[in-house]
Amino acid sequence: MKSAEDKFLTVIEKNTFYFFNQKFEENYEGYINSLKETLSIVKNEIETEELKKEILERLLKEKEDGLKVLLALTGFSNEYMKRATTIIRAVNHPELNALVKRYKEKENYSVMKGNNPETVIAQTLEKLGLTFETCDLKELISSAPDNKRTMDFIIPDKKNPSIIVESSFLATTSSGQDDEYETEISIDALIKEHYPKVKFIGFVDGIGWYVRKGDLKRMVTAYDDVFTFHIDELKRFEKLLIETFKK
Repeated sequence: MKSAEDKFLTVIEKNTFYFFNQKFEENYEGYINSLKETLSIVKNEIETEELKKEILERLLKEKEDGLKVLLALTGFSNEYMKRATTIIRAVNHPELNALVKRYKEKENYSVMKGNNPETVIAQTLEKLGLTFETCDLKELISSAPDNKRTMDFIIPDKKNPSIIVESSFLATTSSGQDDEYETEISIDALIKEHYPKVKFIGFVDGIGWYVRKGDLKRMVTAYDDVFTFHIDELKRFEKLLIETFKK
């Protein structure tokens, strides 16, 4: 088992500061370019035909992201458009419904699936053909009903856990994580009591932990080993998985 100092230095020396998922960024760039291309087409149509209602109608009816492009053209806020759409849906007029396509925006860039660190852990497990479950601590340890904590990755499942992984990527320097290390230490004690052979792993990364070194030193003591989302650390995590499940 690594020493607390070694685990601390891992987070400091291999810190990624801000999470970057290359595949997600490439896909999102493609999405932005698609919107840009549609905007360019609309611009050319307006310059050729002048601004007509028919141009905007075609944009809304024929282009999948036409409404988002229209928001960019008009400067309307997303929130304002949502409220207007709510009224339109309540009125339930067929022509208006066709134009807005029952529009609703659930996600934005910061919370889109794929733009979070846990996705990388899941991809690593899937790559190796390993199963995992996510569940509340009380589902894993019946004697801890008051410990309300979702365990991020229980590998291969909660009936026969071999590795439990918790991810804590702190991208800000706010004080919202003040008590997290105390929670993780208490969870570590419960796991060691009920599953002494299970490895409790922490992914601890982000600029927030880099600048909160006092909290970080306490945080890393909760885990048997600590990783970051640096490419070297992801390879080391993959090696750990292979060695653990090679049987």
